Amino acid sequence: MNLEDKTKFIYHKINEINENKNTKDIIFYIESNNINYSLNNNGLILNISVLDEIHINNLYDIMNSLLIDNDENKSNVLIPKTYKSKVGNDKCNTYIPLELTPLQVEILKLI
Repeated sequence: MNLEDKTKFIYHKINEINENKNTKDIIFYIESNNINYSLNNNGLILNISVLDEIHINNLYDIMNSLLIDNDENKSNVLIPKTYKSKVGNDKCNTYIPLELTPLQVEILKLI
């Protein structure tokens, strides 16, 4: 998906994110990356048209995972599992999903 499509996705899908729980991930990302925003009675206002490409890609990934995740009590994190390649001595990484509780997710955000 190109950058313009990701920007449109963020714009059109933001209202589908659960206000109480899931927006914490988005707000945490915005604040921890010092992205300028305004906060008023209507909520957080962010001008996505002026964001760097890296932030649009990351916000897209966060929102996409929040919308796909149907289990509100767990989050999926990919943990690397190293194994030896059958060809030569090179090590390869494959990723296995790990389900975390909401408490574990909040603890990881503090790191």
